[in-house]
Amino acid sequence: MIHDLALYVAKEEFVAVDSHTSNIPEHTRHITVVENNSLDSGLFPKSKSLRTTLFPMKGVGLDSQTLLNTWISRYKYLRYLGLRDSSFDTLPNLIAKLEHLRVLNIINNRKIRRLPCSICKLHNLQVLRLIGCTELETSPRGLGMLISLRELYITTKQSVMSLTKFENLNHLQVLSFCDCENMKFLFSQAQRITSLEKLTILSCGSLESLPLFIFPKLQDLIISDC
Repeated sequence: MIHDLALYVAKEEFVAVDSHTSNIPEHTRHITVVENNSLDSGLFPKSKSLRTTLFPMKGVGLDSQTLLNTWISRYKYLRYLGLRDSSFDTLPNLIAKLEHLRVLNIINNRKIRRLPCSICKLHNLQVLRLIGCTELETSPRGLGMLISLRELYITTKQSVMSLTKFENLNHLQVLSFCDCENMKFLFSQAQRITSLEKLTILSCGSLESLPLFIFPKLQDLIISDC
């Protein structure tokens, strides 16, 4: 009954896309894709009103670079771009055009190696999720330009994380490293991240150094399988 009520209230503003979906109304604002074989580019409206794209089902993601480019160039007012379990090679430089974006979720993309520098122009971005991107060679250059960032979750192949990338992230509250197998040193400099409240480090087996004194407001610390 609650589900039916939610569908009634949402009307056509929310659409769950599956193999039975034949049309997405122009005024749809939130799209969730639940089946891989439903990703026909002709389905998606040309209207710029879309605010959310989401892949909530495990194993269901986007593998079409062309469709991703279309979404990013067409839907300039996106607030939430959820690309979980996708397998595209790169984000287009056009990502910088999504100046209203609040959340970018690329969890479990096993192919992506680098993020474009243009991603750092997303000055309204609050949440960036890169956990499970096991081929990601390094965090974005210019990360400190994401001045609104509050939560960062990252998997990377780099061995040292420089604190200089974080020195301008004055609103960062949650930071998580997971499956960073090569990571030896976290933040070797003496600067502080004064806003951080929660730090999580999971499955970083090479870690040798972690200067906790640089987090004066830390409330939650989780270290597991290191």
